[in-house]
Amino acid sequence: GPTSEDLKSPVLWLSHAHAMSEAARVLLAGYPDLEPMPADIRGVCHCQYHAIALMLVGYSLEICLKAMVIIRKGIAEY
Repeated sequence: GPTSEDLKSPVLWLSHAHAMSEAARVLLAGYPDLEPMPADIRGVCHCQYHAIALMLVGYSLEICLKAMVIIRKGIAEY
């Protein structure tokens, strides 16, 4: 796992943000298999699927901002 020094690296956080945004892109480009779900719940599940992908995008932006703060102000200020 990462050391405490690794966690201070903006490169780590930027790569983490990129990985999360790529995961969201893949989810949004695909179509979930909702056949196992009851028919009257599929619409709700489909909306939740996309909401979760958008949550990944939001979290990715938060992590990117964290990296930018570390770059700009340094780890002591963060």
